[in-house]
Amino acid sequence: MEVRIERAKLEDAELILEGQRKCFLPLLERYQDHDLNPCNEKLESIQKSIIEHYFYKILVDGKFSGAVYVCAEFFTKDTLI
Repeated sequence: MEVRIERAKLEDAELILEGQRKCFLPLLERYQDHDLNPCNEKLESIQKSIIEHYFYKILVDGKFSGAVYVCAEFFTKDTLI
């Protein structure tokens, strides 16, 4: 099994949103937290995060498996790799 983490590109935004909705829909249905659940995030919000921040996609054997968003505002220049 090969696991790779790559910087997300704008063209990955729809795939990331699709995965996010698939992952978080059961929690949305259970808790009805419509304001906070990532399932309700807009495509434009993900695109903005890809452009302005550190958004990575996770690939397992070349297939999309998930994504990680790193908000660098909470880190100093010395703590970022």
